[in-house]
Amino acid sequence: MPKLFYYIKLLRPLNLIIAGFSVLVATSILNGFNDTSTIITTILVVVSYTGGANALNDSVDYETDMINSPKRPIPIGIVTKNKALLISFILFLLGTVLCLQLTNSAKFIGIIISMPLMVFYSTHLKGKPLIGNIAVSLVLALSFLFCGAAHQNFHPMWLPSFLAFGLTLLREIVKDIADIKGDLSVGLATFPIV
Repeated sequence: MPKLFYYIKLLRPLNLIIAGFSVLVATSILNGFNDTSTIITTILVVVSYTGGANALNDSVDYETDMINSPKRPIPIGIVTKNKALLISFILFLLGTVLCLQLTNSAKFIGIIISMPLMVFYSTHLKGKPLIGNIAVSLVLALSFLFCGAAHQNFHPMWLPSFLAFGLTLLREIVKDIADIKGDLSVGLATFPIV
């Protein structure tokens, strides 16, 4: 397969599609489809940050992925760790530049809270019992509040945000159960391991 396929796989395209779709769902709840510019910018920010977080996560996780996900682009040797970090940096930068075009509250949620939390999760919180799961869940929940902030209408976003948090927390714990073997091999202390 061509290398481009593996670079796309690094970003986890299904996750990017779901991230973009969640913005459309939030926009629908907000009745915000008349504001095309905000919709496009918000989608691009969320997708850029998601892709950046996925690339960063894979570059940090390459040792556990050798066991848990050996067919990922870095373990099979097609994408290097450094290239994944560069892609992550570019996508986080792109998302931040785009986010600057949105409202002040959206900038605060995107640039000051969500993006640093994504980076801090991959570099420090991953493998910490429950706190890492909570961090990921919070980022997903914040995506709905981010959309509300971009459209200057927070109130309808609280319920989807709480639902996203709860469902993501369960999903993250289940994923950690599936990854016990690789996580043990590098000394992580995830919630299922503890």
